[in-house]
Amino acid sequence: MAKILQPYLDHGGSQAECVDKIMELMTDAKCHDLIAYNENTFKSYFNGRSSINLLARRVTGHLRAE
Repeated sequence: MAKILQPYLDHGGSQAECVDKIMELMTDAKCHDLIAYNENTFKSYFNGRSSINLLARRVTGHLRAE
């Protein structure tokens, strides 16, 4: 999904920055502090080489309703 959204969110940023932006838009402000930005990990999420399950469990209670 990140690959589909990248042209709309990216503005020249990296794959990792794209994932970070998606997480920022999907979660409330309190939760974004819980998401430790790691360029290699976020790039792996973007490319589907790493499971996002652990991160998903961390943010489950902080998803925006809209």
